Amino acid sequence: MLQQVTAATGASHWAIASLLFFIVVFAGIAIRVLRAPKSHYDHLAHLPLEEDTPAKNAANSLASTAHVSGRES
Repeated sequence: MLQQVTAATGASHWAIASLLFFIVVFAGIAIRVLRAPKSHYDHLAHLPLEEDTPAKNAANSLASTAHVSGRES
């Protein structure tokens, strides 16, 4: 019954097209990840551990300013 529905509606073409689209996107992402230099991933691996990032310093200064002025956000 399912074969009759897909044959009548042409859904098999959409299934093949979506599978090909998935394979192309997956291959593109895999190529991008595998071709990136190791230093790029070493830098990304240490981002959460760094203490002196500009965003963290800005967040700390905003929090301390709000605490000193008596306003809590």
